[in-house]
Amino acid sequence: MIYAGSKGSISFFVNDKLVCSSPLTKVKTVDKHFDEANTLILDGLRKGHSIQDIKRYFHTLKNDVIKKKKFQRTREDEKFLVMSLICLIRLNELDFDETCLVMGKKKVSKKYSNV
Repeated sequence: MIYAGSKGSISFFVNDKLVCSSPLTKVKTVDKHFDEANTLILDGLRKGHSIQDIKRYFHTLKNDVIKKKKFQRTREDEKFLVMSLICLIRLNELDFDETCLVMGKKKVSKKYSNV
């Protein structure tokens, strides 16, 4: 399911299949998502974990959530998946262009809006 906000949505693909999405709003922008991912990574480093441990953790989290059937996932699972994918992008494990699709809000044509 694609969750759309007032400014659009960001969708994530793994193996060319849509796995999750997150709404974009004025407050929760793409930059805000990446800032939260940076905070998660820095918190892990401050607690003494190595980069390899952090990468392994996010890969495990991603794989565990993807293994669940789509109708069994909760919204919290989807949020964890979004953050783990963004963290893996920040750690250069995944390519942004192959994994993410940022979509703006659909604009209605003014010409046909009253019909």
